[in-house]
Amino acid sequence: MKYYQDVDYFLFFMDFPHMGVPGVIASNSDGTANIYINTLYCEEVQRRTIKHELRHLVKNHFYVDTMSIEEKELEADDIEDPSCIFADDFSSVEYIEEPICAAPENVFQHIPGVIPVFNSLDAFRNYMFSMKEELARQN
Repeated sequence: MKYYQDVDYFLFFMDFPHMGVPGVIASNSDGTANIYINTLYCEEVQRRTIKHELRHLVKNHFYVDTMSIEEKELEADDIEDPSCIFADDFSSVEYIEEPICAAPENVFQHIPGVIPVFNSLDAFRNYMFSMKEELARQN
């Protein structure tokens, strides 16, 4: 999928009150995002920060609840990942999605006609991680 500056995301360059953060991304209610870059940093850090923040956008980090903030930050830090192709002037970024492998048959083995019920989000999360591990073992 390809994202375009001034259509899907907006870049704002400004002096932050301090150098504690090189940049921030914020989602808008219309599905676009604002990226704020701290101009107190050198140009090289600003370019790396734009790539980092754009990776949050293309990896849908605003809508992924199965990853911790630390996991999202580590994934966004991988700016050399070839799945993201950045225009030289950051006017666009293209995300090449990895093909989704079909799940093996009978991964969710339940009694026919019975729907699993979870008493908490933690129970559901643990169930999903167990299924993920089972898939990994089967592959």
